[in-house]
Amino acid sequence: MGDEFAHFDGARVRYRDSGGAGPVVLMTHGIGESLEFWHRQFDALGASLRLIAWDMPGHGLSDERADAVDLAGQAAVAWKLLDQLGVGRVHLVGNSLGAAMSLRMAAQTPGRVGSLLLANSAALGAEVF
Repeated sequence: MGDEFAHFDGARVRYRDSGGAGPVVLMTHGIGESLEFWHRQFDALGASLRLIAWDMPGHGLSDERADAVDLAGQAAVAWKLLDQLGVGRVHLVGNSLGAAMSLRMAAQTPGRVGSLLLANSAALGAEVF
């Protein structure tokens, strides 16, 4: 299991896929972090679940994207990544900014989201959509 890059819309997005046998879980890091944030989950659960961690655009080794400067744009890129990987239904796990972005993903395409785990979520409050 190593890092891979998805290429679409002229930019690359780095991700790691455990290839586990169970349900698909997309794990999204917080601001200033990268997919390495999730290394313990890969060690503990990577064989029993299909864990996918990624570097949001402008983080880690993923390219910046003009269409991904807000939560809605980041969420749209995540869906493009999952589409490229052939993932239909997904469980979303996010930390901080990644939790807020996961919530936006669920709002964009609720029929594809099996569950949400929001850890220390940023941008929750009365102003959230």
